[in-house]
Amino acid sequence: SRSGTVTEEKRRPPPGITPLDTVVAFASRRRLRGAARLRRILRGHHEVTLTRVRTVDGLLFDLDVENVMDYAVLDHGYYEREVIDAIIGSLTPNGVLWDVGSNIGLHAITAKHLRSDATVVAFEPAPHTAARLIANTSLNGVDVQVVTAALADTDGVARLSIVTRGNNGLSS
Repeated sequence: SRSGTVTEEKRRPPPGITPLDTVVAFASRRRLRGAARLRRILRGHHEVTLTRVRTVDGLLFDLDVENVMDYAVLDHGYYEREVIDAIIGSLTPNGVLWDVGSNIGLHAITAKHLRSDATVVAFEPAPHTAARLIANTSLNGVDVQVVTAALADTDGVARLSIVTRGNNGLSS
Protein backbone atom coordinates (compact mmCIF):
# COMPACT_ATOMS: atom_id res chain seq x y z
CA SER A 1 0.00 0.00 0.00
CA ARG A 2 0.98 3.63 -0.36
CA SER A 3 1.35 4.13 3.39
CA GLY A 4 3.69 1.12 3.55
CA THR A 5 5.98 2.81 1.04
CA VAL A 6 6.10 6.01 3.07
CA THR A 7 6.94 4.03 6.22
CA GLU A 8 9.79 2.22 4.47
CA GLU A 9 11.11 5.50 3.08
CA LYS A 10 11.16 6.97 6.61
CA ARG A 11 13.31 4.06 7.78
CA ARG A 12 15.98 4.68 5.15
CA PRO A 13 18.65 7.24 6.09
CA PRO A 14 18.58 10.47 4.07
CA PRO A 15 20.96 10.61 1.09
CA GLY A 16 24.54 11.18 2.21
CA ILE A 17 24.00 9.59 5.63
CA THR A 18 25.19 6.01 6.02
CA PRO A 19 23.40 3.37 8.08
CA LEU A 20 26.41 3.46 10.43
CA ASP A 21 25.94 7.24 10.88
CA THR A 22 22.27 6.57 11.67
CA VAL A 23 23.12 3.98 14.35
CA VAL A 24 25.79 6.18 15.96
CA ALA A 25 23.49 9.24 15.89
CA PHE A 26 20.62 7.22 17.39
CA ALA A 27 22.77 5.92 20.25
CA SER A 28 24.30 9.33 20.91
CA ARG A 29 21.03 11.27 20.69
CA ARG A 30 19.38 8.97 23.22
CA ARG A 31 22.45 9.01 25.44
CA LEU A 32 22.42 5.25 25.51
CA ARG A 33 24.83 3.77 27.98
CA GLY A 34 27.92 2.67 26.10
CA ALA A 35 27.36 5.01 23.11
CA ALA A 36 31.00 6.15 23.14
CA ARG A 37 32.19 2.55 23.27
CA LEU A 38 29.80 1.64 20.44
CA ARG A 39 31.27 4.48 18.35
CA ARG A 40 34.81 3.21 18.98
CA ILE A 41 33.84 -0.37 18.10
CA LEU A 42 32.00 0.60 14.92
CA ARG A 43 34.42 3.31 13.74
CA GLY A 44 37.70 2.18 15.24
CA HIS A 45 39.58 3.96 18.00
CA HIS A 46 40.44 7.49 16.84
CA GLU A 47 40.84 10.69 18.83
CA VAL A 48 37.90 12.23 16.95
CA THR A 49 35.14 10.17 15.34
CA LEU A 50 32.78 11.99 12.99
CA THR A 51 29.14 11.17 12.34
CA ARG A 52 27.31 12.63 9.34
CA VAL A 53 23.97 14.27 10.17
CA ARG A 54 21.53 16.64 8.48
CA THR A 55 20.58 19.98 10.08
CA VAL A 56 17.06 21.40 10.18
CA ASP A 57 18.02 23.40 7.08
CA GLY A 58 18.81 20.20 5.16
CA LEU A 59 22.59 20.66 5.22
CA LEU A 60 25.02 17.82 5.90
CA PHE A 61 27.69 18.12 8.59
CA ASP A 62 30.27 15.68 9.85
CA LEU A 63 30.03 16.06 13.62
CA ASP A 64 32.03 14.91 16.62
CA VAL A 65 29.16 13.88 18.87
CA GLU A 66 31.47 14.03 21.90
CA ASN A 67 31.87 17.78 21.31
CA VAL A 68 29.37 20.02 23.13
CA MET A 69 28.45 22.20 20.13
CA ASP A 70 28.39 19.34 17.63
CA TYR A 71 26.18 17.32 19.97
CA ALA A 72 23.72 20.24 20.17
CA VAL A 73 23.39 20.11 16.36
CA LEU A 74 22.78 16.37 16.56
CA ASP A 75 20.28 16.75 19.39
CA HIS A 76 18.36 19.83 18.18
CA GLY A 77 19.12 20.05 14.46
CA TYR A 78 21.08 23.29 14.97
CA TYR A 79 23.19 25.16 17.53
CA GLU A 80 22.25 28.71 18.56
CA ARG A 81 19.40 29.11 16.09
CA GLU A 82 18.83 32.65 17.32
CA VAL A 83 22.30 33.59 16.02
CA ILE A 84 21.69 32.42 12.44
CA ASP A 85 18.22 34.01 12.50
CA ALA A 86 19.82 37.35 13.49
CA ILE A 87 22.51 36.96 10.82
CA ILE A 88 19.97 36.22 8.09
CA GLY A 89 17.76 39.09 9.28
CA SER A 90 20.69 41.51 9.04
CA LEU A 91 22.42 40.18 5.92
CA THR A 92 21.34 42.37 3.02
CA PRO A 93 21.08 41.08 -0.57
CA ASN A 94 24.62 40.77 -1.94
CA GLY A 95 25.90 41.50 1.57
CA VAL A 96 29.10 40.20 3.15
CA LEU A 97 29.39 38.03 6.26
CA TRP A 98 32.68 37.54 8.07
CA ASP A 99 32.31 34.56 10.39
CA VAL A 100 35.25 35.10 12.74
CA GLY A 101 36.03 31.95 14.68
CA SER A 102 33.86 29.94 12.32
CA ASN A 103 34.54 26.61 14.02
CA ILE A 104 33.17 23.85 11.75
CA GLY A 105 31.22 26.36 9.65
CA LEU A 106 27.67 25.82 10.87
CA HIS A 107 26.68 29.51 10.69
CA ALA A 108 28.82 30.34 7.63
CA ILE A 109 27.55 27.41 5.56
CA THR A 110 23.95 27.90 6.66
CA ALA A 111 24.10 31.64 5.89
CA LYS A 112 25.44 30.94 2.39
CA HIS A 113 22.77 28.29 1.86
CA LEU A 114 19.97 30.62 2.97
CA ARG A 115 21.42 33.76 1.29
CA SER A 116 23.14 32.39 -1.82
CA ASP A 117 23.75 35.93 -3.16
CA ALA A 118 25.84 36.88 -0.10
CA THR A 119 29.61 36.65 0.13
CA VAL A 120 30.60 34.55 3.15
CA VAL A 121 34.14 34.50 4.52
CA ALA A 122 34.89 32.06 7.36
CA PHE A 123 37.97 32.59 9.55
CA GLU A 124 39.20 29.62 11.60
CA PRO A 125 42.80 29.43 12.87
CA ALA A 126 42.78 25.99 14.56
CA PRO A 127 44.12 23.54 11.94
CA HIS A 128 41.95 20.52 12.83
CA THR A 129 38.81 22.63 13.12
CA ALA A 130 39.62 24.50 9.88
CA ALA A 131 40.00 21.15 8.11
CA ARG A 132 36.51 20.17 9.31
CA LEU A 133 35.18 23.57 8.16
CA ILE A 134 36.66 23.02 4.69
CA ALA A 135 35.26 19.47 4.54
CA ASN A 136 31.77 20.62 5.62
CA THR A 137 31.85 23.42 3.03
CA SER A 138 32.75 20.93 0.33
CA LEU A 139 30.18 18.42 1.58
CA ASN A 140 27.42 21.01 1.04
CA GLY A 141 28.77 22.45 -2.21
CA VAL A 142 28.55 26.06 -1.02
CA ASP A 143 30.95 28.84 -1.98
CA VAL A 144 32.26 29.90 1.42
CA GLN A 145 35.73 31.45 1.40
CA VAL A 146 37.79 29.85 4.17
CA VAL A 147 40.72 31.71 5.72
CA THR A 148 42.84 29.58 8.05
CA ALA A 149 44.19 32.44 10.13
CA ALA A 150 43.34 34.29 13.31
CA LEU A 151 42.29 37.94 13.26
CA ALA A 152 43.73 40.58 15.59
CA ASP A 153 44.21 44.32 15.84
CA THR A 154 47.98 44.00 15.24
CA ASP A 155 50.29 42.04 12.95
CA GLY A 156 52.34 39.30 14.51
CA VAL A 157 52.54 35.76 15.72
CA ALA A 158 50.70 34.49 18.77
CA ARG A 159 50.22 31.22 20.58
CA LEU A 160 46.97 29.37 19.90
CA SER A 161 45.57 27.19 22.68
CA ILE A 162 43.66 24.39 20.96
CA VAL A 163 40.97 22.31 22.65
CA THR A 164 40.33 19.07 20.74
CA ARG A 165 38.00 17.24 23.11
CA GLY A 166 34.75 18.29 24.74
CA ASN A 167 34.30 21.81 23.35
CA ASN A 168 36.67 23.02 20.63
CA GLY A 169 34.90 26.40 20.81
CA LEU A 170 37.02 27.03 23.91
CA SER A 171 40.17 27.25 21.78
CA SER A 172 41.73 30.69 22.07
